[in-house]
Amino acid sequence: MIEDIYEPLARYRDEFREKFARISADTFERLVKKSGVDVSANAATVAEIKRKEAELEKISNAGCWWKFLLVILWAGCAIAAIYCFLVLYEQSVSDYMQCGVISGTVALALALVAILLVHPHLDAIRKAEAELKEAISKLKQLAWEQLASLNRLFTWDILTGMMKECVPRLEFDPFFNEARLEDLRKSFDWNNRFNDDISILFAHSGVINDNPFVICRYLQSSWGSKTYSGTKTISYTTTERGSDGKLHTVRRYQTLVATIERPVPEYSTSTLVIYGNDTAPELNFSRTPSNYSGEDGFFSNIGKKMELKKLEKFARNLEDDSDFTMMSNREFEVLFHAKDRDDEVAFRLLFTALAQQQMVKLLNDKELGFGDDFSFVKAGRINFVTPEHLDKFDLDTDPKQFTGYDFEQVKAFFISRSQKYFREIYFSLAPLLTVPLYQQMRTHESIYGEKKVKNPSFWETESFVNYLGHDRFGHPDCITQNILKTSSVWSSDGVVSVTANGYRGKDRVEFVPVWGNDGRLHNVPVEWVEYLPVSRTSEIGITVVDGKSAAENPQTVRRCLRLNTNN
Repeated sequence: MIEDIYEPLARYRDEFREKFARISADTFERLVKKSGVDVSANAATVAEIKRKEAELEKISNAGCWWKFLLVILWAGCAIAAIYCFLVLYEQSVSDYMQCGVISGTVALALALVAILLVHPHLDAIRKAEAELKEAISKLKQLAWEQLASLNRLFTWDILTGMMKECVPRLEFDPFFNEARLEDLRKSFDWNNRFNDDISILFAHSGVINDNPFVICRYLQSSWGSKTYSGTKTISYTTTERGSDGKLHTVRRYQTLVATIERPVPEYSTSTLVIYGNDTAPELNFSRTPSNYSGEDGFFSNIGKKMELKKLEKFARNLEDDSDFTMMSNREFEVLFHAKDRDDEVAFRLLFTALAQQQMVKLLNDKELGFGDDFSFVKAGRINFVTPEHLDKFDLDTDPKQFTGYDFEQVKAFFISRSQKYFREIYFSLAPLLTVPLYQQMRTHESIYGEKKVKNPSFWETESFVNYLGHDRFGHPDCITQNILKTSSVWSSDGVVSVTANGYRGKDRVEFVPVWGNDGRLHNVPVEWVEYLPVSRTSEIGITVVDGKSAAENPQTVRRCLRLNTNN
């Protein structure tokens, strides 16, 4: 029987961390065995590469010193030659003739040393460098060939596959398909308005005990403001009394400065976890990171007590519409701070004593996980978790990141990257795992086994076209980033419509009146850019491929989608 995860922090510390490290090591060894690579032969090739690179570095360093010497010689030669010319030119000063002859001899000697000794030596160094670079290039090509069979075995789903093997009841989809999106709409009241003004950069779906989740990174635009400035120089005359006591007319100059603020589009990315669950379907609440989580100092304790008094006062207020009632676990109330909950009975059903205890442990931990760095919003059947640590993490599972020509480096990176990926994703889901009832509730489809379709959702196709690059689809006049939107329904022929929304710039000039010291208003020109919307719609052909094929050409493949160049 597969057990649920009611203590996510303790399970990670006592079980999952070590278990995943073992799984990642075993997975890599299994790939090595399957690939049949000759590890010892690659080690010998890499050792020879490193030996030649060290030799190249040594020769290059020596070449730098010889170049420095050459500069000194030619500089000395130039100085001596110039001095000789000046002395010989002023022949009337006979006392300096001997110095001129000496300086000319020195110049000639330095030139001969540079030409006959240093230049040939530098030529030999350049030739040796070229030979070493060519040898290193051939050795690296050989090393790549030695690991080619291993590099081909890395797939887009290798990381999520190891996570599934490690954590009970956790599964990932090969890609975010239409069935999973329809499940969120049909069973959990998901509203597609979330996608109206954003573009999906990354979306990976899965289930926790058959309840769907999506890890999503998206690009959004908003209007900010930019300050533009302009200047104008004016002149005017004043009458001033000079030091001689008389009146004089003086011309003065002044540079007038004017500034204006105008709208400018700004772009930002956000990452969140979207989770559907039927538990407490009418409950809504939200919480943001607390300033007191993980803190136990004097001032922190005072802050916690003051916050607790505020919550107690809020709970006693009977004049508003809130039915907020304090729980016995006061630390949970202060740290989780979901005082906008609209159904006290449902909230207590969700956050049992065990759930409260585990949530407090998760919020206070800063060693195993990331502490209190997440927002948590429940809107009916949909939950949103926004972990700050995930915003800084590269979620891409592109298999080309694991490839290399040095077996030991490939192994070390695979192990470290896998373990870091597991920690980042696990603690993004951990707030959901603290709620026992979430894991005990299953969906209707998982119980009755309704048929799933395999077409990609528009979230997946949007992440694919963003992977290809927004410049590829943007309007030719666009000077900003593009919000890429793809057709929401998968066509039978795999043709996907891509609309790129961006802005073109139109230069404007605005004259701003500014008072000058001459007592007059002057119109100061300020140049600014007006951003006007532009869009372009194009079509591309996309083919769904299996995981093995998706690793063959990482330039045109993202997970299980490939660009069909025939369309």
